[in-house]
Amino acid sequence: MAASYPLSIASFTPRVNLQDLVRAEDVNVVYDEIVAIETQLGAGGVATSPTWGSAAFSTSVTNHGSLRVRLNNIEAGVYTGVLERVSTVGGSTILPSSASTRGLIIRAASSQTANLLEFQNSSGTATGSVSAAGAFVGVIDGGTA
Repeated sequence: MAASYPLSIASFTPRVNLQDLVRAEDVNVVYDEIVAIETQLGAGGVATSPTWGSAAFSTSVTNHGSLRVRLNNIEAGVYTGVLERVSTVGGSTILPSSASTRGLIIRAASSQTANLLEFQNSSGTATGSVSAAGAFVGVIDGGTA
């Protein structure tokens, strides 16, 4: 008999010791369900994965074949996201992927009024900025721009 899982969840009738006769088919149905679950999980279980960041993240694959492969892809995506983020505490470098690729684009919102970019001192006071219109405001060679 084919397993119910993963299309549905199997239901089993509890058996009572010394009252119910347990037949081979009762046990075999449970075995079929266990094999179906293990097939979905994949060999090797899901508690471990390859070395962190060793797999390539795929956005095009929708059928991963097993839960283990799917989780590994999700982990690779998280790893990629961590590597490609700009750190809020500094130390980030933005490296364009090619000579013809812009390193960073700051695009204004419709009817932008606030600065697109602002430089601040340690007190939070603006010392330079790029206005919503794209004008640089700040100190250049000791004078004000």
